[in-house]
Amino acid sequence: VIAAAILLSGCLACCLALLTFKQTNTNAQTHEIKGCIEPDRKVILGNHRDAWVLGSADPHSGTAAMLEVARGLGQIYKRGWCPRRTIVIASWDTEEFGLIGSVEWVEENAANLSRTAVAYLNM
Repeated sequence: VIAAAILLSGCLACCLALLTFKQTNTNAQTHEIKGCIEPDRKVILGNHRDAWVLGSADPHSGTAAMLEVARGLGQIYKRGWCPRRTIVIASWDTEEFGLIGSVEWVEENAANLSRTAVAYLNM
């Protein structure tokens, strides 16, 4: 489990090194790939990272999928690809305690999200 956590954290650092990083007070971490055609429109990919007991099933199955998406996007970004819209990759904390992480992030960013969010995909 510890080796997997180290591998995942190393992969996350490697995959997201080129992306803009922002951490909010709610311990939500977000990374952005700026869009080229509609940079003010955002597609958000999100997943929580906390678990009660079965972390390998929930949430880490979603975390693994999201990291693979981030890795793939990072690879094509390095080769010059730019998405039509800005892609936000978000990692939520305190989901198991009543969706606190994602709810707080949305509340903190509500005005911006109401103008810019196009879609949210829960990983």
